[in-house]
Amino acid sequence: MTQHSELDLEEGAPVYQGTASSEAIEDSVGKLYGEAVQRYPTYEAVVRSHFCKRMRETFGNEENLNAEVQYAFAFARHAYDYVSEAELLEIEAADRDNGICAHGLTWLTCPCGCFEVD
Repeated sequence: MTQHSELDLEEGAPVYQGTASSEAIEDSVGKLYGEAVQRYPTYEAVVRSHFCKRMRETFGNEENLNAEVQYAFAFARHAYDYVSEAELLEIEAADRDNGICAHGLTWLTCPCGCFEVD
């Protein structure tokens, strides 16, 4: 059974093919993102990292396990820019190469001392 959510109206939005409520899955994913934003309101890179970690803790590492999990990850990618652990490591490596720390800041702006060397 295909359930259409309000997001299905957007081009490229995921279409849910499972039997559980698509709205419940969207709500769960939204709560995980909201938790990350509330916990780390200033650091976009940390929000992304925490949200992605919580998605994997909640739904597992296998994005195609079943229709519900597949939809949760597809929705998270579409609505909140979810990335897998491997993709996140690539993003963080590229950021480091460009002088950006794990908080998404430069050496001049990071208050955590990410660029301080003994």
